[in-house]
Amino acid sequence: MSFNPFTQLVFDLFILSAIIITAYTCNFYYLAFLSRKRKNTLETTDLGTPTVTIQLPIYNEKYVAKRLVDSVCNLDYPQDK
Repeated sequence: MSFNPFTQLVFDLFILSAIIITAYTCNFYYLAFLSRKRKNTLETTDLGTPTVTIQLPIYNEKYVAKRLVDSVCNLDYPQDK
């Protein structure tokens, strides 16, 4: 039986869409299965204060850079972090 080319195209797109949706759904259930096998609680250690990075927005460097760097150096945060 010969189909109209447009009908064949629509049918092929439908089958392709069904395959993609099925693969996506199977992947979802596979990931859900893997997440159940994983430990629920991870042990954490309290290391105190976290290490941070300070980024300084500088505009008109000639006038504000020294004052801004001095202000950041005077912050009350542990020096070893």
